[in-house]
Amino acid sequence: MSRLLLRVLRTVSVFSVAGTLAMDPMASSVQASDVRANASSSETQKESVPQTKKTKKNDTANNAGSKKSQRSNARLPAEGTRLGMMFIPRLKMRSPIVEGVTDPMFDIGMGHWPGTAMPGERGNAVYGGHRTAGPAPLYYVERLQVGDPIIILKGLKKVEYRVISKRIVKPTALWIAHQSSGSMLTLFSCHPRHSTKQRYVIQALLKK
Repeated sequence: MSRLLLRVLRTVSVFSVAGTLAMDPMASSVQASDVRANASSSETQKESVPQTKKTKKNDTANNAGSKKSQRSNARLPAEGTRLGMMFIPRLKMRSPIVEGVTDPMFDIGMGHWPGTAMPGERGNAVYGGHRTAGPAPLYYVERLQVGDPIIILKGLKKVEYRVISKRIVKPTALWIAHQSSGSMLTLFSCHPRHSTKQRYVIQALLKK
């Protein structure tokens, strides 16, 4: 009798487990989703390895670029260094050029924007000057016309540019100092006269 009862209990237990699985399909689906989640996590971890290496490589490149920039800055002329003379025939303007674009430098004459190209070099040579304060070399800057010459003398070296454009921009337009693949020159000054609300910008290309 006891053996028969044991067999019945075993049979009931098997059917009970099977019924539970049949009525609760979420049990298998949750397990499957857990596997997918774990797999995705593993893939993310694997992908993070080359990303980390890439980041380190970029950091190295950035550090190298930073050092290169520091080396370039070390060769820049000190503020106030005399760099030559600028002549603009149309404006009957003759002005010394100094390194720096601060008011004390503008009080001397035309200021060269540090880090931009030097006269005749590839890139964008940027210069600023007062319109009304100090020597006011760019008082009549709006009179410049396309094709007019802008001449820079440094010792016995003469570099000539020809005006290609003039425009009025906001004081925040720092793109005027962006470097170019060719050889160009940019002049800027406050606009209108007796105001710093805008900037008057002249751009010129090196005469070949």
